[in-house]
Order: sequence, then C-alpha cells, then structure tokens
Amino acid sequence: MIKELLFLTVLSATGLFGSIYSLEYGIVGTSVNYSSSENYQVVSDMSEKNYQSFDQIYEIEEEEFGFLSLYTDMLTGDSAILLTDGVEVVPGWKKTGWFGLFFNETYPWVYHSQLKWIYVQEGSIPGAWFHRENIGWIWTNPEVFPALYSHDYQKWTYLSPVTLNTSLYDYLEGEWFELDKPYAILGGAFNDVGGDIAGLGYYYRWQPVRLEARAENGYEFINWSGGLTGNRSLLEFEATRDLTISANFQNINNTTPGPVPNPTPSLPVENNKPKPLTLDDLTPSDREKALAEILIYGESPTFGIKN
Repeated sequence: MIKELLFLTVLSATGLFGSIYSLEYGIVGTSVNYSSSENYQVVSDMSEKNYQSFDQIYEIEEEEFGFLSLYTDMLTGDSAILLTDGVEVVPGWKKTGWFGLFFNETYPWVYHSQLKWIYVQEGSIPGAWFHRENIGWIWTNPEVFPALYSHDYQKWTYLSPVTLNTSLYDYLEGEWFELDKPYAILGGAFNDVGGDIAGLGYYYRWQPVRLEARAENGYEFINWSGGLTGNRSLLEFEATRDLTISANFQNINNTTPGPVPNPTPSLPVENNKPKPLTLDDLTPSDREKALAEILIYGESPTFGIKN
C-alpha cells in the first residue's frame, strides 16, 4: 500500500485569504481511488502496463498517476443552479455565478442586488420563478439571465446590471425604465364642465389603463384632447408615460339652431301695430292726444279704442 500526504494552498470563497487543505488518499493495486470533500476531489490511479513484442513479454515498471481536481467553483458558487446552493460569502449573503449576490436569511424571500426583494420559486430543472412587486411573476435561468420573461404581461425584458434602482428594458418602446417609478395619468373635463373621467390615477409600467369619459345629464362627450386624441368615450392602453388628458363635452340643450329662413319677410303695415296695453305705455304727447280723442269722440285711434 502506498500512502501520500498532499498539501494544497487555495483561495477561500472570498478570494482574499489562503487556506491549507490536507488531502490524504491511498492507492491499492490497479484500482482507481477517489477522495473528495465539499471543496475538492482527488482521483488517483495505479496500474501495471505490459508490452508484448514478438514472442517476448516485457513488463514495464509500474507507473503511478495522480490527478487532483479542486472544485474552485464550489468556493465561488459559479456552478450552483439553485439559489440555496449558493456560497455564503459574508454572513447572510450568498452568491451564485449566474445570479450574483443576494441576501438569503429570509429565503424564499431574498434581496437581490438589482431586483431588490423577490419571492423565489425553484424546481429541480434549471430556471426559477421570481415574484416581484410592480411586475408580478418573472422567469429566468442561468443561460438567459439577466433577460427576464414577464408572465403577467407576456413579454421579455432585460435587467440592467449597473443601476442602483431596478431598471428594465422595454423592447417595444426601445427604452430603459425604472420598475418602481409610477406614471401619472391625470386630467378631467374641459373647464370642469359637462362630465368627468373615470380611471385617472398612478400606474406602473405596462399596467392596463382604462379611461372612460362620463357625460352629465344634458351633455354629451365630443372628443379627447391633451395627451390623447379620438372621439371614443372608452380608451384602454398600457401605461408607458405620464399623461395629462381633457375630455370635451357639449350641452345638448343649447345646440346651434338650423339655417336662417329664406326669403326675408316683408315689412309690417302701419295698421298692424299692436295696441298699447295702458295709457302709460304711450308717449306723453300721444297720451294727451288719446285722452282728447276719447273725451271728444268717444274713441281713440291713438290708443286703439273704437266704438
């Protein structure tokens, strides 16, 4: 039996301090032996090799083959698929080669350096589901990350690895946006007359917005102005920017009259002048004339009284 004692200096998980590992293994006969731990694996082989030439057999001196394979990825978490298999680099914080640094003390709730607080759902196959506020369920795996698939909105996005705030990429709009920044969808009726708008408020990226112009009694909706246009009273769209909107209404009881009649009527005849209601309706001179006519003739054409 041959015994060897190997000493190996490797970097620790943090890559800052050297550590001494003692690897002791035995080689017996022609067998292949394995010795392993959490951080290393030793493969050793001892075999006899014979060489035959013509009618003679030559025995070759035994050769000893020793192979040492250190699991450096076990120290860094580079090969870990599940977050639970990540390497703890500082108390409470783990790291995997594909996902990066995250706080694991409250697993399955973890705090990721870019995604912030997420709820983790992992399976036996590569890939994981994360639930993140303001976007819902997202999926990724070691091959595509930091690309993310949003289940709620049925679209792919991309996580910025450099920003402090969680920033994602909108492929349709061709722009980056902050996931936790809401958009203001505000407005009202033009001059606050004729109705209002239902659905105004604050929305996060891709959330569905449903605006409805509601006319008061005696009014009807005409069209939208400001950040939106059109004459449909109900609008539905995804929130992607701030908007200020006006809904325009008109009073249906005071609508514009029809065309002016034609032809123009003839001027009235003097005799068609209506009678005054009382003497007080006459001018002072006509009043005196009417009184004299009544006293003398018993009638007054001026006042419109006839016998």
